[in-house]
Amino acid sequence: MGVLKYVKTCIGKLNKLSLSIFNSFHNDIKGLRKKTKTVSNDIGTYQYDIKDIFDVIINSCKDNTSLRDSIDKNSNFNDTYISTPNYWLSKVYELNTFDDMYYKIYQFADSIRKSLYISKNIPLYRLYKKYNIFAGDGTVCKCSFRNEYGKNIASYTISIILNTMNNMIYDYRLCFDNNELSGILNTKLTLSDIIVLDRGYSKLSLIDKLSKRTNFVIRLTRNLMIYKKFIKSGKDCMIINRKGYRIKLIRYYVDKETRIIIKDKYGDNNSEDNDPFFVIATNLIDLTFDEMCELYKKRWEVEVCNKNIKSNFNIRHIVKQSNSSKPINKITFYISLSIMLYNIITLEKKLSEMKYYYQTQKQIEYNFAQHVTLYKQYIKDTINHCDKKNKNDSRT
Repeated sequence: MGVLKYVKTCIGKLNKLSLSIFNSFHNDIKGLRKKTKTVSNDIGTYQYDIKDIFDVIINSCKDNTSLRDSIDKNSNFNDTYISTPNYWLSKVYELNTFDDMYYKIYQFADSIRKSLYISKNIPLYRLYKKYNIFAGDGTVCKCSFRNEYGKNIASYTISIILNTMNNMIYDYRLCFDNNELSGILNTKLTLSDIIVLDRGYSKLSLIDKLSKRTNFVIRLTRNLMIYKKFIKSGKDCMIINRKGYRIKLIRYYVDKETRIIIKDKYGDNNSEDNDPFFVIATNLIDLTFDEMCELYKKRWEVEVCNKNIKSNFNIRHIVKQSNSSKPINKITFYISLSIMLYNIITLEKKLSEMKYYYQTQKQIEYNFAQHVTLYKQYIKDTINHCDKKNKNDSRT
C-alpha cells in the first residue's frame, strides 16, 4: 500500500473509532432521558428531559466557556433555570463512558507505522527503535470544594506522561493532594520506556523507585549532594554507584536561545533555570552525551501538550462546591473528556499534515486550536444527524 493511501486509511479508521466512542456516549445520554424528573411547585408540575445535553457537554469542554453560555447557545431544556441542567449534568458526570478512552486512541496511534512519525536521520532514531520515549510533567488547576474528610481543596494536579514520538498522552493521573511524584509513580512505566523529567522530580527517593521500574533521564536540582560532588569534580561526565545501580551524570550546556525561552516562561532571575548548564542524570549508562542532551530537549514537548490542553479545553474553569454537588465527579469527567479529545485531535492533525505532504510534497503545520473547533463541530453535526436519521427510520 502506498504511503498516501495508508495515511488516508488511518484517517478513516480514526474517524470511525472516535465516532463510535461519541455514539456510545450519546446512547448513554439517551438512556438517561428515560429517567425523567418530575418537579411540582406553585406554578405547576413539570417533567424535565435532556434534549440537547450532548451539545452542551461538547461545547462546554472549551476554555473560558461557562456552562451557562453553553446552555444558552445550545439547549432546548424545558425549564430555563440552570438548576435543571445541573441536575442532568450531575447524572452525566457519573457515566464512565470516557474512562480509558484516551488510551484506546493512543493504542491506535501506536499501531501506525513508526516511519510516519520518525525518520532515520533524527539523532534519537536508535533509541526510538528500542524504547518508548516519554516526557512527564504536572499541571496545576484551581478548584474550591471540601473532600469527604472535610478538608478544603483549592487545587489539584494532572500528572501527564506524553509519548514524544507522536505527542500522544500515554497515561495520566489526577492528584487531589497535588503530589506530582506519586502521580508519576502510579503511571504505567516499564523497563521498555525512558521517562524524561525536569528538576521538580529530582528527589533521590523517587529516582531510586523509578530505577527499579523504568529508565529515566532527569535534570537534577542544586541542593542534591550528588549534584554538588559532580560539580566539584570539574568533570563533564561521571558515573556513580547508587544503592545497587549506577547513575550517569553529564553537564548539559544551555544555548542562549533556550535560556531566553525558559526565562520568558518562568521569569525568575534567581532561578536555577538561568544556570549556564544543567546536570542531567540517567540510569542508562550506555547513553551517549549527545543522546542525553537530545532526550532532555524532548521534555519541552509535554509543556506544549499542557498548554494546548489548558488553552483549548475547559480545564481552567474553577469547579466549586457551590455550583457542583459532586465536584470530583465533574472534574474527573471533564479531564477524561479533554484528554481523549486532545489525543484524537493531535492524531487527526498529524495525519492531516502527512496527507497534505504526500499530496503536495510541501510541509504544513495546522493550527491546533482551529482543529479543536472544527472537530467538535464535526462530532456534533455527525452525531445529531445520525440521531435524526435513526428517528426518521424508526417512524417509517
